Amino acid sequence: MSQDLQTKSDSDISISTSPRVLTCPDTNTCYLKLNPTTSLCTGRYAKTETVEPSHTTVTPGLSTKTASLPPTWSSFIHPEGQRYYYCDGLKLRVVTEENMDDPHVATAVSFCVKWIEDTLWQRNIELPDSAELFLQLEDTQENSCSYYFVDHASRTEFWIDKMDTESLDMDPVVSASHLNLALEKLYWTHVEFFPMHLESRLPKEIVDSIIDVFSHGQADRMSSDSSTFPYTTDQCAQLLVLLNSRQGHNLNGYTICFVARLWNAICHHRFTSYYGQDVAQLDREQAMLPSDTPDHHWLTTACDWMLWNMPSFHIEKLNKLFVDNQVYVDQWCLVISACLSGWSSTLSRVSLALIADILLCMVPGASMTLALLSIVACCASITSGSVLLLRHQGLAEASASTAAIYLRDAKSKTYGFLPSAVIFSLPNALYMWSLGFLAVHVIFLMSHFFNAGVVIAVIFLMVSMVCAILRFTSPDQDSSSLSQLLKPWSWFQRVLQQECSIV
Repeated sequence: MSQDLQTKSDSDISISTSPRVLTCPDTNTCYLKLNPTTSLCTGRYAKTETVEPSHTTVTPGLSTKTASLPPTWSSFIHPEGQRYYYCDGLKLRVVTEENMDDPHVATAVSFCVKWIEDTLWQRNIELPDSAELFLQLEDTQENSCSYYFVDHASRTEFWIDKMDTESLDMDPVVSASHLNLALEKLYWTHVEFFPMHLESRLPKEIVDSIIDVFSHGQADRMSSDSSTFPYTTDQCAQLLVLLNSRQGHNLNGYTICFVARLWNAICHHRFTSYYGQDVAQLDREQAMLPSDTPDHHWLTTACDWMLWNMPSFHIEKLNKLFVDNQVYVDQWCLVISACLSGWSSTLSRVSLALIADILLCMVPGASMTLALLSIVACCASITSGSVLLLRHQGLAEASASTAAIYLRDAKSKTYGFLPSAVIFSLPNALYMWSLGFLAVHVIFLMSHFFNAGVVIAVIFLMVSMVCAILRFTSPDQDSSSLSQLLKPWSWFQRVLQQECSIV
């Protein structure tokens, strides 16, 4: 929570920056509002400023004229290209992305630094030598700036005011050690954003430790189908090659940047899996948070009866995919790829069923009612499948954040994944209805050409064949009971599960 601080100065301070403005016009009421922020809330990747290139004059010789920085300030360029500035002052070490080459901005930043120094002195707060201050001028509020501190020794982020996690836009925590993980993640984010001046301030052991973490993660992924480690076996192998190439070398800004990014990801994984807590998530499908979706068993059952038990299958898969609102991108790719493959193959099969319906209409004595029912089901299956394929095109290669956004939007607060499961089921379910109407139509036509005994025998043989296939291709089911096979729609649910076993 921010706090307004009052002080007096000997002269008016009026500082104008572009596009940011910091103005303190009255010596008797001059103040600066400090807005605590985090390294994830600085808007680093959301900047909207543009550049206007223009022609200029090239000076003779090999030298170029550069702007002069204030004393104790240095300029660095992040590996991604963002320039930032670092001050190794007598009292505070400061980093900022503000343009310190601009005298107005430099004066504003210096004023903010002096204000924070005075605030620390007034409150009798002594910072460790390993502390570092981040500053950002506000362009939405006058007389204010955003800030946070990091401590390179304890690898944490902190503030001079008492804060709560909600006001900092942080996730809820379950313990003090859980909060420390969240603060360490913020610390590594800061190091990733400002790595170039830290070459002599971070120990080489950060590379050795991350190698140990990824070596264990790779082994865990290789030996477990439900590992919680966020990187796949292949990704671990590639990253270990990169990390091993830097082991034992002096740290430079480029190495610090990507190692900090990996530590950021590991801290996030540890936070979401409750690493080191009384109850930790040891299995990817283990839900740690209570369900916030009401149970609509009757509605799910009704949808299952109408759609051949397929919605329950998709609900189970989607729930396992999005446990505690977290998604593993490799599992997402498997699920979506299987769905896309299933919808595509359904379109091929339903086209054959549609052709068969049209041909049956030409047979003397054909029932136009049964034919139209089957044709309508085929057309609905083709339409729903085509729309789903178009809607999910490219999502099989989506990032984890894109997948999480998709699943978060797809999950209803009232019905969970039931609406999405029903939609996912439509192509296959409508195809099964078209086959059902087609089979009834064929039997209806047979009754015109054969006696009742032949028709009954054909029906018996078809039912026996389906039961035998399901019985002998489902060894996990109770082999001594036919009740499982005789449940409505269970045949088709098993067929679907076997076809989509890759999921």
